[in-house]
Amino acid sequence: MQTIGALQRYIKDNGGIVAATRKVARLSWMLLRTVGVSALTAEIRNTLRIRRVQVALLRRKKMLASLARKKEVTILATPHTMYVAYMLSYGLSQAGFRVSIVTSPPAVGYGEDIHIVICPQMFAKLPVHMVAFQMEQSISPRWFTKSYLKLLRDSLAVLDYSRTNIEFLTQQGIPYGNIFYVPIMPIPGYLNFLSSRGLSFDRDGEKAYDVLFYGDVNNQRRQMMLGELSKRFDVKIVGNLFGAKLYEYMLRARVVVNIHYYENALLETTRICECLSLGIPIVSESSLDRADYPDLELLVRFVEVGDAAAMIEAVENILGAGDAPPTAQVRTSPPGDVEAADPSFHLNRFLLAHGLTDLDVLFEHPALPPRFATGRICLSLPETGARRASFLSRGLAGYEVFDGLRNAQSWIGCGLSYKYLLKRAKNVGLRQVLICEDDVVIDRESDAALSVVESYLASLNGGWDVFVGLIAHLHTDAKVSHVEEFGGMTFVHLDKMTSMVLNIYHHSIFDLLIAWDESNEDPKTNTIDRYLEGIENLRVITALPFIAGHSEEDASTLWGFGNKQYAGLISGSQALLEQKVGAFLKSRH
Repeated sequence: MQTIGALQRYIKDNGGIVAATRKVARLSWMLLRTVGVSALTAEIRNTLRIRRVQVALLRRKKMLASLARKKEVTILATPHTMYVAYMLSYGLSQAGFRVSIVTSPPAVGYGEDIHIVICPQMFAKLPVHMVAFQMEQSISPRWFTKSYLKLLRDSLAVLDYSRTNIEFLTQQGIPYGNIFYVPIMPIPGYLNFLSSRGLSFDRDGEKAYDVLFYGDVNNQRRQMMLGELSKRFDVKIVGNLFGAKLYEYMLRARVVVNIHYYENALLETTRICECLSLGIPIVSESSLDRADYPDLELLVRFVEVGDAAAMIEAVENILGAGDAPPTAQVRTSPPGDVEAADPSFHLNRFLLAHGLTDLDVLFEHPALPPRFATGRICLSLPETGARRASFLSRGLAGYEVFDGLRNAQSWIGCGLSYKYLLKRAKNVGLRQVLICEDDVVIDRESDAALSVVESYLASLNGGWDVFVGLIAHLHTDAKVSHVEEFGGMTFVHLDKMTSMVLNIYHHSIFDLLIAWDESNEDPKTNTIDRYLEGIENLRVITALPFIAGHSEEDASTLWGFGNKQYAGLISGSQALLEQKVGAFLKSRH
């Protein structure tokens, strides 16, 4: 039945049985000629597998959307994960949900409401309609038992705070489409937020001790680090304490230290963000995944793992007792007034993917990403780590990576990402923006060519709508209107384009992209590039040869097949463009 559903979905996404059959035949013949029978068979199996996953995701999306009509969510959390529960409650409330937090299964049963369960393995009884918030660290796989992995697979969705964890979960057979990256982040106005829930604290009380550590100290490396700190500072150690009682201790500390339980641990972002939200300076050991949290660099003093002397020096600098300059300028804030990115974005990505919110909710928050610091955006999914790592490994400077929006139908999520980015670009007053996807291939020559491209576009005085770095499938009806040599490159003016691998969008086309209608679920005409292709009198510029490539090693997140299938289409498009340019130039003589 799953295979039948996958085939039905493929037929629907490709415009009916006739069009789908033609497409399969064309792609199969191309693969057969280029990579052989075995590769073709493997490609078909992989496509069917991903389509089966997509069908299951669509069912889960419908289930969540149906359950969410009451706009009520219950969060089930253990006491030691209450900060995460508050962070989710903060974001859900902003999205218009009524939120309840409980720490044990209700005596009357869970009912039919949506439940987000933080650390679901800690509860004997679980709700049927569960979204799991996974918080175990994959650096210790022993926690990921067969029963726990099955629990995650059976959940309506899995939220995880760590991209490292997500890569591990996908390796365990949990489809990336059912996993959502929701990092732990500081909560703005946290003490006011707690006060609105009946928890009030003395914000101006005297500090009682220099350094606080809270957590399990039945660990040799933690004991060693704390022993060294105790020789220099008044250190308070608090264990097995949660909630309001813990916060009373935290607010009386001048500095909190974060020491890993395991030497190779992931960053304990829950502890770090909890302290930042309370306005308490924090010194933390570094971690292998520290680069995943660039927003923390100015908020946290990091030291190397196991370096007690460096931790002592960092604490002395914060307390004003040391002469050595700090390794980084740490910004601190009054209690509950931390300056940080809005923690709602990634939670809203999850809600949007399941139809539980809409883009208007995201647009209400001007602090949400991207920052548009360079005008160059790389669109990437944090849940597809290999593709992102491949892009980052190329060492391209000046690209801001944006965590793309999601949908059970990937092509709709792609379109939503462009709609969101172009509206953000318009709101901040950009005249143009470059957006590439993380499977783009840009070598040094291509990167240098972009400077020539930008100079050429500037010379047109606004007489263009979109520059296309790569045309994957040139329409046979595309018309060449102008060919020009500039800066050693050949530029071609067209009226049609297909491909979003690397494009530069002029502000003249922003409104057209913002008008893309995500409710039109016909992928034959409404994928974002087909939508652009259908716009009449579109002013397209491209370079011949194309300046960008398409990574053949990466898999398509839209259609479920390898990018090798695009290679023949791209070479065919370039050959067709060359023919059209030749005919155009000949007609001018």
